[in-house]
Amino acid sequence: MKFPARHFAARFAAKEAVAKTFGTGIGAELGWTDIEILRHGNGEPYVMLHGEGKKTAARLGITRVLVSLSHADHYATAHAVAECEPESDLGRGTRFDSTGSAP
Repeated sequence: MKFPARHFAARFAAKEAVAKTFGTGIGAELGWTDIEILRHGNGEPYVMLHGEGKKTAARLGITRVLVSLSHADHYATAHAVAECEPESDLGRGTRFDSTGSAP
C-alpha cells in the first residue's frame, strides 16, 4: 500500500457513513468495532457488521449496506446506503416512483 493514511482515512469515513445510515451515530447501538470495511478480490468495498451493529441492523430491518470510498492527497470521503425491508421503520421513509419523483 503506497499511501496507507489515505486508505485508513477512507475506511474511517466509511464507518461514519454507515453510522449515519443507521440513524444512530457511533454510540451504544453501533460502535467503531461493530463496523468493518473490507474489500472483495476486485477491490470493491463492502461492510461486515459485528456485535451490536449486527443486532441494530436486524432491529431496523437493514438487510444490506453498500459503501463507496474515495480519497485524494488530503481528503477522504465515503457514502453508504442501507437497504431494508419495506415494512421496517427505515422502509417507511420517502418513496419514489419510477420517474424518481416523490408523491
